[in-house]
Amino acid sequence: MPNEDNTQQMSSSNSQMIAAIRALEDRVASVEGIVVARLNDTRPFEQQVLARLNELIAGQSAMRDELTALREDFESFRRETNDNFRLVNNKLDVLNQDVLTVRAQQRDLEKRVTRLEQEPIESAA
Repeated sequence: MPNEDNTQQMSSSNSQMIAAIRALEDRVASVEGIVVARLNDTRPFEQQVLARLNELIAGQSAMRDELTALREDFESFRRETNDNFRLVNNKLDVLNQDVLTVRAQQRDLEKRVTRLEQEPIESAA
């Protein structure tokens, strides 16, 4: 009857194994319940975080649009300023030429006046 003892031991061992497995299953189910409960507890926080992230993303998009518009405005201002500086430089060149012409004519006139002042006055007789 040694086989009977082995069978009883195996049967007893199997029963203990099955009991241990069932205990583990119960523990897993318990842990699973805790995890699900914690997930449910964190859902509102997760939704708030997602909502804030969406707001940030929308804000970034708006800021990108504003930055693009500012860059375009700046480039337009820059072109306009450069054009105006060119125009002012051209006008200054024209003015400078006019001033030089007037100055040359003035010198010529001064020389003529000086010559006239130095000539003896002829008497009108």
